[in-house]
Amino acid sequence: MRAFDGGGAGGTHLHTRTKGKAADSLASGALWRDSPAEVARHADIIFTMVGFPRDVGEVYFGADGILAGAERPAFPSQWRGAMRRP
Repeated sequence: MRAFDGGGAGGTHLHTRTKGKAADSLASGALWRDSPAEVARHADIIFTMVGFPRDVGEVYFGADGILAGAERPAFPSQWRGAMRRP
């Protein structure tokens, strides 16, 4: 997957709450970070996919959250998947 080719300006930095769920992305060249704050230290644009409001708050505003690690202006974007029920 080209998004994780490790090239460009530092590659794709990644954190998931369960590292095993990132195995395919890591195998494709994504770079693992131990917290959302660590991702923020390496990123200009940050995409998140977090389901519950409490978890969004933790990922963005927690002690190891995105805003704790943003050392320069960054552009965070929260995405949420939706599933239609038949």
